[in-house]
Amino acid sequence: MLHKRLRSWARRQYKRRFPLHYAKDKGLQPYAKPFADSLVLVQKLQADGLIVANAPDAAQFIERNNYYRFKVYLRPFLTSPGAKDFIPGSRFEDALELHEFDEELRRFVLGLTSTIELQLRHKLDQRITVYSSDPFWYLRNKHYRTFPAQTLRMARHTLERSHEEFAQHYLNKYHSGVGGEFNFLPPFWIVSELLTIGQLDYLIRNFDKSSFDNPTPTPNQLDLLARDFGAYNIGYLQKWVEYVRNIRNWCAHHSRLWNRHMATPPNVERSLSKSIKAASKHRLYHSLAMLRIMMKSRGVDDDIKSTMIMLFTKYPAADANKDKMGFPSNWQADPFW
Repeated sequence: MLHKRLRSWARRQYKRRFPLHYAKDKGLQPYAKPFADSLVLVQKLQADGLIVANAPDAAQFIERNNYYRFKVYLRPFLTSPGAKDFIPGSRFEDALELHEFDEELRRFVLGLTSTIELQLRHKLDQRITVYSSDPFWYLRNKHYRTFPAQTLRMARHTLERSHEEFAQHYLNKYHSGVGGEFNFLPPFWIVSELLTIGQLDYLIRNFDKSSFDNPTPTPNQLDLLARDFGAYNIGYLQKWVEYVRNIRNWCAHHSRLWNRHMATPPNVERSLSKSIKAASKHRLYHSLAMLRIMMKSRGVDDDIKSTMIMLFTKYPAADANKDKMGFPSNWQADPFW
């Protein structure tokens, strides 16, 4: 393992220090494709077999959007992965439909992840603050495998520059009594409002589980937190929160979501019907199931089934390609939904 890491490090160093030699060794060519305006790009698509009903409108759409980004919505209509020619009968409008479907899908899923983020902040505070009887528990080194100093510095930076009334009120009246560089950070129920879901994820992944033990036979306090969100233990919840963070970032940054390859959330498949198999475990279907489990465990309506039915009805091109999202053809028959 050590030798493998050393070889990998050596390759990275060679690539960084001698980029032209590395490129020559790999047979890479200098990029020399000329700039093409939107109308030329539409004409190229037509030459490759794509039906474009209204070339000026298509060119105007490409002018307003990043063509490279739009190309991913054309891929399902290619004759094979990596090919340039399109399946006979493929239309520009079908790819545009997938693009619009993805836009609506991202807005919906972003709302789900935002709800989970709020629930996670609240329940984490409730579980650990009550358990520890310490509103500043998150500042104690004993609760972490690696103390999250940089994350707390970022929270402090946000607090000190915040114009929110709650932040100014605390800073002008209190301190924690903890001492050290984080002495002026507030209780966790306040600081949690300043943390991004990525920072929240970092805290959870760095918890030292042993510092949250309960007297047997009561489960560990972190496992109880996990069960608040439908996960069996904190290990599963840590993974789920990581995946929620990733999904949230893809949605917020307008990245392709609908047929993206995703990690399979652990311990989710057991909740789905064994007789209705997902077309792929590494697509959105399993991640939506994870979000549903988390929200249902918190007593929050998710509307996933009704929204997806509506979107598939509104966008037939997406419905025809739902297997690329991992959806089984008969997914609605699964009692899980």
